[in-house]
Amino acid sequence: MKPEETIPQLLQLLPDGVVLDLDEGPYVILSEFAIILRDGIATDRFSESELESIFEFLNRLGASGDIEIENQLVVGVLEVLTDTSEAISVCRHHLTGKAKSYYERVLVGWQNG
Repeated sequence: MKPEETIPQLLQLLPDGVVLDLDEGPYVILSEFAIILRDGIATDRFSESELESIFEFLNRLGASGDIEIENQLVVGVLEVLTDTSEAISVCRHHLTGKAKSYYERVLVGWQNG
């Protein structure tokens, strides 16, 4: 995956009714998405299959091997997903590989900050 492919791939997996402001850059768009995901986890907005697709995408970002994509994941998404205990639980269940490792480091950083 290339950095310019991140947002188009995200848009392909968005559930119905999720709208993002595409006039912004990738970090803002990913942060908006992360807020929707965090809040959706708390309200059970997403089905299990939708969550699986979303986290499969996030895991691909973590495994991309591209520093820009991985930074977008950490700063744009994972930091937001540390805000609630529900989001933490779901992330720990669904994230794998480097994405999970990054997430755990973000959690430690926020707890020690």
